[in-house]
Amino acid sequence: MASLKFEHIYKVYDGGVKAVSDLNLTIDDNEFVVFVGPSGCGKSTTLRMIAGLEEITSGNLYIDGKVVNDLSPKDRDITMVFQNYALYPHMTVYDNMAFGLKMAKVPKEEIKKRIENAAEILGLTPYLSRKPTALSGGQRQRVALGRSIVREPKVFLLDEPLSNLDAKLRVSMRSEITKLHRRLQTTFVYVTHDQTEAMTMGTKIVVMKNGIVQQVDTPTNLYDHPANVFVATFLGSPQMNLFDAKLEQDGNDYYAVITKNDSKFKTKIHISTIHQLISYSYIGKDIILGIRPEEIFDVDENEEDAVPVIIDVIEKLGSEIVCYCQIENTDISLVVKLDGRKEVREGDKIFVKFHTRHVHLFDKDSEKRISGISNDNYIKATLNYDKSNIQFADKTIEISEETKTKILPEFRKDCHILMKIPTNSFKLKSETDTDIAFEGKIEIVEQSKEQTLVYISMPHKKSYIGVKLHKHDYQEGEKITLYVALDDITFYDENLQNRIVSRYAFTDNSCSCKIKTNKKGVNEISFGKFKLKGNLGLEDGEYKMTLPYDCLHTVNKRKDVNKTSHLKFKCVNEDELGLNTILYANLDNFENYLCIKANKEDTCFKKTKQIFNVDLDKIIFSKL
Repeated sequence: MASLKFEHIYKVYDGGVKAVSDLNLTIDDNEFVVFVGPSGCGKSTTLRMIAGLEEITSGNLYIDGKVVNDLSPKDRDITMVFQNYALYPHMTVYDNMAFGLKMAKVPKEEIKKRIENAAEILGLTPYLSRKPTALSGGQRQRVALGRSIVREPKVFLLDEPLSNLDAKLRVSMRSEITKLHRRLQTTFVYVTHDQTEAMTMGTKIVVMKNGIVQQVDTPTNLYDHPANVFVATFLGSPQMNLFDAKLEQDGNDYYAVITKNDSKFKTKIHISTIHQLISYSYIGKDIILGIRPEEIFDVDENEEDAVPVIIDVIEKLGSEIVCYCQIENTDISLVVKLDGRKEVREGDKIFVKFHTRHVHLFDKDSEKRISGISNDNYIKATLNYDKSNIQFADKTIEISEETKTKILPEFRKDCHILMKIPTNSFKLKSETDTDIAFEGKIEIVEQSKEQTLVYISMPHKKSYIGVKLHKHDYQEGEKITLYVALDDITFYDENLQNRIVSRYAFTDNSCSCKIKTNKKGVNEISFGKFKLKGNLGLEDGEYKMTLPYDCLHTVNKRKDVNKTSHLKFKCVNEDELGLNTILYANLDNFENYLCIKANKEDTCFKKTKQIFNVDLDKIIFSKL
């Protein structure tokens, strides 16, 4: 039994291909965690890094609090079940299960005891003398599991173990593995691309895309409170309906105007959804509206807000019917789930209604959730750089000089930002002098088996904040004071595109250089081993040269290299902020490291040196 911790884990292959980017995650002892995502998202690579089969490019992996980056697979006390069974065909089931123990020189009596116990758990006792060819696919998969069980490891790793089985067998094996986890009471890490496996087996699910974790949560919260459009559409079948829309206010009512081509459709938005907006500034703006097919139900045509739709295609699934429809007289398509006993045909007109409490709203640009509660709250604030504080509602947060050095240069002014505060980071007692106090009134209480979700209204703030607390009897209308550590707050630009505070301080990117004018009247700039050329109109002499952190641009194709003004060197570290990555390099003549604003895809983990075109017009020269 063991806990796992990923601390800024990267896996970058030759050529700079990022398989996993800045993975930070904790897996507690005895948890059943499922990694899910499309092919190529980095989930199997993550599993192989845990097993020691893939080298970690950067970051630290802890098992039971011990860094295991350089530990060989056999010394990690883990076991892995692969997608293919990998059984020895010439050995019996007993010998397949015993092989690893024999290699570890475990006594024969102990081997026998472990195998008999595992065989009883998996229902393999009658088959111990058989060879794999005499077993069904499900039995072979159980043998592969048994081979792992007998080792009694701290962590079980399972890499899509059911993908080769037929549909019926997969269902039964899902329940078998879940029951096995309960009986063994150890840590399971399971990888799959099948959302049904993820939702039915995991106590916690990690959704990945392009090597980046999109959301970590329970199956219920992932489904009800997806953090972004990708999570919303990846989980659920058929996937969530998504529409381009604009939020509008009409008196005390709020509407979403859905548009497609020249078509428009107006639907009312429930007031609770509006209350949970991260910022009321979204009213009047373009957004993405989502609603699941099961939250659209058929009604009588005379019912208020009934929407006429024409059925284009029908999929009959027995207990339910999936209808692909169009809103009458528009180009707007939607998918609806109906009761399987309802008599409908293609071409029929039916009337439906949206369950407006279950509408999801997402930011148009970042595609992040902007209404309802997922794992995080986003609170609008104002950064006052010169005054060294951040203001929101009726509160002021003082920021240290160290933090100020890490703020992106373009935000070193008075500007609007968003604060991301995880819903589970709130505490009932202050632990340090820097903790931020939140006083508010409890408006809504939602209970679950594990915890309580409380919606709190704050003075001078129209929308709610969501707080996850351990189970307790909270009452609506009750006043409450909660505390958040400053380190638990992440600051974003107001479009949720980038973090505005990096992990490392920004240097002034300055060094000394010499400028000499050649016969053609072109300035030659020399510093360290590097040389740049350009028509700058500067006198010869020694200068202080300052490179703004956005004046170097990565070049991936040699044909795009600027022959007279480019630099070639290797970066040593990076920090992903969102759409941008900050690269860090150590260069001669620079007193500190050099900071470079690059694209999201750029990385410091390439084995070869990188080429940067230099925007000479942005460089600042001061003659010494």
